[in-house]
Amino acid sequence: MESLAEEHQGRNLYRKAREFEEKAQSRSRSRFAPPRQMEGGTYPFAHQILDRQKRKHEELRGSESRFLRHAGSSQYTGIKSVPRLGFATKAFESSIEGDFWVVADFLFTDMIAGKAQPGLLQLDVAGGHSDWYPDAWIRRRGRRDLLVECKPIAEAKPDPEKYPDEAAVMNARLAAMEAASIREGMDFRLYTEIQIRVEPRFHNAMAMKRSFTAHISQQQFAEIEAQLPSLPQILTVMEFSHHLGPLGGGAMHIACQLDRRGKIRLDRKNYFLTDSYFHNLMAGALS
Repeated sequence: MESLAEEHQGRNLYRKAREFEEKAQSRSRSRFAPPRQMEGGTYPFAHQILDRQKRKHEELRGSESRFLRHAGSSQYTGIKSVPRLGFATKAFESSIEGDFWVVADFLFTDMIAGKAQPGLLQLDVAGGHSDWYPDAWIRRRGRRDLLVECKPIAEAKPDPEKYPDEAAVMNARLAAMEAASIREGMDFRLYTEIQIRVEPRFHNAMAMKRSFTAHISQQQFAEIEAQLPSLPQILTVMEFSHHLGPLGGGAMHIACQLDRRGKIRLDRKNYFLTDSYFHNLMAGALS
């Protein structure tokens, strides 16, 4: 009886070992699979994606070529989801980087792909070499790919009179970033808090992002959209709320979502508030 039990146990161990080996081989095959094609061509930094990131779904990776969040990390990092990219998460190392993704989702209506910390580029600075991990890679329909660097204005543009050495080094490094981007066939853009947190755009971008938290069903949106042709061409969010019945308290969220769907157009020159005007693009469209 003991020999039969030992034989049975040995078979189970062998079966489990084979299953483990097959799973490991499957992970290895998927880990080094050819890069997925995307609109506009292949992702240019696909060969640099970390192995540990390849095991995750693309929308959950956060950072492509740097592992930012880990046990024992002493620096603050975070994750932002980007609704325009299917709510894919983007990792960031500073609040400016995080705010950039909020504004990019609002501003780049033609954005079809984007990655955080996409890959490593070599910079030629003052006759030497330096590593550069762009903070973001953006692909927009019909445009050249864009590499982004996010920095506080005090760091990106130090006062040349007070800090001449730091200003010279930073200017050389930014010029090298632009040259490296051009070398790779991409555009380069520096974003500071001046470009990212300009008002009212930043407020409106945050309002647009918050609107995705509204608990409104697709059926309710369909009923709301069906009312638009009979409403005035121009009205305020508050006036619009009177047509929403029990959903009137969420009029701002609903207006933002209708704007994203191309049904209305909120006034971007002013803050998105309840007294804001919007253009009803469906007015008079009754069939």
